[in-house]
Amino acid sequence: MASINFRLKSKKSDWSTIYVRFKQGSQFDAEASTGLETPSERWSESKQEILSTKEVNYIAVNKKLNEFKIYLKNE
Repeated sequence: MASINFRLKSKKSDWSTIYVRFKQGSQFDAEASTGLETPSERWSESKQEILSTKEVNYIAVNKKLNEFKIYLKNE
């Protein structure tokens, strides 16, 4: 079964780009930028979403990430 995960490549800077990783066993493993950014300290690795913050519309970004994940699962 395929797995889809979001992550930050680096938390060293104030803002980081969110990457998506799509992996299907040992057959396929790809990672790409989502084009979305988050304040590094407000990213939850376990929840794979942006935590509450005034710096970005975290609700809209989290919704976009969820929609993207659903889209990838359905393809």
